[in-house]
Amino acid sequence: PDELWYSVLCRYHVRSGNRESATTIRNLLNDKDHGTFATFLPTKAIPEIISQLPEGLLDVRDIALNHTLFKYIFRFNSLADKEAFLASALTGGRSAFSVRIQRPDSLKELKYCPLCMKEDRETYGEAYWHTSHQIPYVTVCQKHKCRLKVRSGLKDYVLNCNLLLPDVGNAGEPDFHVSQTEIDFTNVLTKYLTLPLEYGPTEGYNNLYEGLLN
Repeated sequence: PDELWYSVLCRYHVRSGNRESATTIRNLLNDKDHGTFATFLPTKAIPEIISQLPEGLLDVRDIALNHTLFKYIFRFNSLADKEAFLASALTGGRSAFSVRIQRPDSLKELKYCPLCMKEDRETYGEAYWHTSHQIPYVTVCQKHKCRLKVRSGLKDYVLNCNLLLPDVGNAGEPDFHVSQTEIDFTNVLTKYLTLPLEYGPTEGYNNLYEGLLN
C-alpha cells in the first residue's frame, strides 16, 4: 500500500539476487544500460517494464495514478489536461506544465517514517518507500504523526543507476516534536495526492490556486 514505483523496482532488485543495480536495470529495461525510472512522475519506463510481465499482472494506469505523485502534481489541471499529460508521459512525450504545485524534476531526497518501516517489515516482510512521504513540503508521517527522516544528497542520475531501499538498521527513533500546523498541512497535501483524478478547481474560480501561489 502507498508504495512508490521506484521502490517496487528496488524490491525486485533485492529479490532478484543480482549483486549490482546495473544488472537489474538491464533486465528491467530490455538490456538498456539506463533509463528514467527513478522519478516521482510517470514515464515510458513503466509500460516498458510492465510489457515484460504476464498480461494483467500489473496495470500501467494504476501504477501511474497510485504509485507516483502524478495526481498531486496535476491536481489543479483540468481532467482533460491530466489525461493528455498522462498519455504523453507514458509514451515518452513532453508536456508543458501549465498549472502545477511543484514538479520534482530531479530527486534530491527520499523521506521515510521509522515507525512505518517497522510496521512494513512486520506486515509485509520488508520496508519500502511510501509515495505519500515523498510529497514536496510534507515533513510529517500522516499515520504516526512523527517527523519524517530524510535521505538527502540524492540526484536523479544517482538513483537512475542505483536501486536503494530504506535501511531498516539505520531507521532511528521517531521524533514526535512536530507542530499541529505541520500535521494539518500534511493532511491537506496528502488529500491532493489521494483524491480521485477528476477532482480539481471549479472552472472559472481559481481563488484556491491563486491563494496557494501567494
